[in-house]
Amino acid sequence: MPSQPRLAARVTGLKPSATVEMTERVRAARASGRRIIGLSSGDPGVPTDPRIVEAALRAKFLLEVLAMKAASAGMAVGPIMPKTCGNSFKYQSS
Repeated sequence: MPSQPRLAARVTGLKPSATVEMTERVRAARASGRRIIGLSSGDPGVPTDPRIVEAALRAKFLLEVLAMKAASAGMAVGPIMPKTCGNSFKYQSS
């Protein structure tokens, strides 16, 4: 029977994600009968509040305008702008 591979020290020294740890604590509290509203991680089955979506779209628009104004003024647009202004904000109606 082959032996289990050994993990590198840098892997065994990793700490668990704070989000996962908090989710586990919420799950344990619920299992003990406590009524808990977990806010540590999102729920893909719950639609995002339209006010949050609208605020994100406004922020994206403002960043795009700032990037265009900076570029037209001959200013170099830093590397953070393309990542921030990506197409990650799309409105989804339910």
